[in-house]
Amino acid sequence: MRRAVTEVQVRALAHLDLHGLRQAWALRYGSPPALRSVELLRSMLAWRIQADALGGLDANTRRQIERAARAAPEGLDLGIGTRIRRDWQGGQ
Repeated sequence: MRRAVTEVQVRALAHLDLHGLRQAWALRYGSPPALRSVELLRSMLAWRIQADALGGLDANTRRQIERAARAAPEGLDLGIGTRIRRDWQGGQ
């Protein structure tokens, strides 16, 4: 029964626009995240609804996530001796 109700709630999110998703978040969890992506907010809200109803990540998965090394954003770890050059109007 609980799973069926959860499925209906998640399916209902497909019909909401950004404003509707923010309202749904605010009703359940308080202030919504400042996102502009309808798809991302819909996915986050769906996950939270499912996690509340069916349980979130198990302890083993949480530990694995905590142990995983964080990936450095591309371009921030340039290495020793790297030279950065800026071209402007076709010249250096």
